[in-house]
Amino acid sequence: MSSDKPVEGLLRAMIGLLWAVFGIIVGIIFFSLGLAWRGIDVGRDTVFNTLRDVFNVLGTVVGGIVWAMVGIIIAGAVIWFFSSVFPDIIQKTKTATTSEKREDALELLRLRLAKGEITKEEYLELKKLLEDSR
Repeated sequence: MSSDKPVEGLLRAMIGLLWAVFGIIVGIIFFSLGLAWRGIDVGRDTVFNTLRDVFNVLGTVVGGIVWAMVGIIIAGAVIWFFSSVFPDIIQKTKTATTSEKREDALELLRLRLAKGEITKEEYLELKKLLEDSR
């Protein structure tokens, strides 16, 4: 359960960051609506032109960051979903290492010897071949 704490903290931090971005966006929208409601012509005044440019850049950067975060969150959710719903499929798709494959081959040799499919000499010869291939 202790491994859940860092994940929970990360999720809380991401949610907090999303709320902060949402607050900034809402603030920008209300600021723009306030200007429009008051009838201020943003195009003529230098201060408002500067603010407009700053908000355009900020909106572009924040928008890109938000969409990147949304993509990362969606990808993480999909990976988490499939790894928690189908854990045995993931285990089966893991490739075995060479030592595991060699051990499986040796086990098959032992079984074939026990069943009488191969002789002791054949077993020793094949075992030596497998051990030399390390």
